[in-house]
Amino acid sequence: MKNWIYILLPIFSMAQINLCDSIFVDLIDFNDNNFQVGIDTEYTTQYWFGYCGLMMTNNQGDTIALENINNAANVYGLGPNMSEPRYLEVQQENLDFPVDGQIHLVENFFAGNGYIVCSWPFYFEGENNSQIHENRIDNHIVKTIDFLGRETNQNGLHINLYNDGSVKKLLK
Repeated sequence: MKNWIYILLPIFSMAQINLCDSIFVDLIDFNDNNFQVGIDTEYTTQYWFGYCGLMMTNNQGDTIALENINNAANVYGLGPNMSEPRYLEVQQENLDFPVDGQIHLVENFFAGNGYIVCSWPFYFEGENNSQIHENRIDNHIVKTIDFLGRETNQNGLHINLYNDGSVKKLLK
């Protein structure tokens, strides 16, 4: 039994690393010097991204916008099955559109010593145009395997392999 714990412990401890695949971020709108971002967590583990916030950077790594304590709806963090709007205040004067870059989830953003745990690409056309064209590939499952690497279609612990190279561990 002790050997099984050592084998399974790394598998279960990696769950928080792969939660980014189960978090969906949509750049909704821009107005009054703020970007509105919708964030949905569709994971079921009990992991909590503590005191996290969002920030946007352009492709050169410069900060475009970020949440602040005055406009944050939730400074406590994100947990399983949450859905909420977030507002990111623009940090650059005379922001040029279109804007192309990354939206980052920063754990401990509101507590200090923050670090980026997830990032998603985005492209936003214009100040008065809410059309969003994300650089997303339509994901579909290429293969489902068990934890020993054998192809399976049965319920239980298994791993879905997707066409973009991402992996999702599931318990069905």
